[in-house]
Amino acid sequence: MGEIGQEFAAHLDACGQCRSAVALDAAVTTALSADPVDPSRLPSGAMLVEWIEQRTARRIRTAGRLVPAALCAGLAAAAFLMIRLPGSGPTAPSPPAVSISRAPEAPLPALVVVDDEESGRAVLMTSPPL
Repeated sequence: MGEIGQEFAAHLDACGQCRSAVALDAAVTTALSADPVDPSRLPSGAMLVEWIEQRTARRIRTAGRLVPAALCAGLAAAAFLMIRLPGSGPTAPSPPAVSISRAPEAPLPALVVVDDEESGRAVLMTSPPL
């Protein structure tokens, strides 16, 4: 027994908690060794690889059928909603409202719009031309 083995044995002699833990581990090892696993029930590595490949291929085939169907259903739902819901589809801009009225008898004051980048937009009224 090496130096570490001697230190471990000395510790087990002094520590009852570690001694019972080692005894429990030995009992579990003995119980597991007494009931070996039947090797015929365990799959081999080749069997596991084949099983994984079959499942993967099945998932790919299923996804290959479902993805286009889901995409078509989503596009149909979007088209339906765009037609049915007001304001959800593209709309042409509405023309500005224009009102036509008869010219007034008296001249109106002229409006002067000053559009300045620093101060902003200003609308000024001037007296009517004489």
